[in-house]
Amino acid sequence: MSLMDLLARSPLRRLTGRHTAILHYTAPRSGRQVELPIWALPSGDGWLVAVGQHRKKTWWRAFVRPLPARLDAGGRLHAVTGEVLTGADRDAALAAYRAAVPMSRQFTAQDSPMVRLRRRA
Repeated sequence: MSLMDLLARSPLRRLTGRHTAILHYTAPRSGRQVELPIWALPSGDGWLVAVGQHRKKTWWRAFVRPLPARLDAGGRLHAVTGEVLTGADRDAALAAYRAAVPMSRQFTAQDSPMVRLRRRA
């Protein structure tokens, strides 16, 4: 478990930044329970997640098809559906994310995947 994982799960979570959240989902192929820290930007009816260093990561591929998940953001657990954005939707989401979180330019590229997490009822 990384230092970011430990901080994000502790009472000191505010030290990790206001966009830090924990994404919980079941991997579609293995059925394994996954929990990982992410930076989730509030947007409309949910959150946007830019996948930094996406060539080294695979978690986001679980959301190529819409997948139910839970997001622990701000100490509250939200039922969400995650989905990888494509085309103009992805381009607009990446631009909005990079504008709102300027330091994200250091770990995202022009082809970085974007995952939208929409709230479920």
